[in-house]
Amino acid sequence: MFKQISLICIIILFLMGCSNNLTLKDTFTDIIKKDSNVQKYTILSEERQGNIGIVFYQSTLKENEFGRNQSILLRVFNKEDKKWNLILTANCNDKWDISSENKKLNVYCGTIKEPMYTSVLIGDQKVKIFKLKNSNYLKAWYYINSDISLSIIGERIDGKKDIWQPASKKKQELPY
Repeated sequence: MFKQISLICIIILFLMGCSNNLTLKDTFTDIIKKDSNVQKYTILSEERQGNIGIVFYQSTLKENEFGRNQSILLRVFNKEDKKWNLILTANCNDKWDISSENKKLNVYCGTIKEPMYTSVLIGDQKVKIFKLKNSNYLKAWYYINSDISLSIIGERIDGKKDIWQPASKKKQELPY
């Protein structure tokens, strides 16, 4: 009898330990399920950089104050004590946006409607571009950095570059 009770206690402790160690995707999914405006979503990218986790996704909304039913969003998580905590959300529906809710991270992100743009540069860094399905936008992109002063440049098919946001003269360098 004692062995059976001990075995049951060990199994319960094991299961409790597993439930506290959710993956980044599990944590993201739990948050999305609680959002009553999201009908469905597609993860475009899931990335981990040390204790920082990034989920870039496209969602179909039930309603939106801007009259949009599609939304491109990015959520940034920090892992502490084996748990992923949401620290930043960025709306990436416009051509470009810079979100700096968190003092250590700045999210540069946006969408591309015009097929003439082939790439996006943040400072001198070319960022990854994601093709979108069933959306008003063709592509979406993001870049995370601690420097809020970088320029945003769209590169065209013909090689010309359009400055969407010039670099600010004031540099903000924050330690990670």
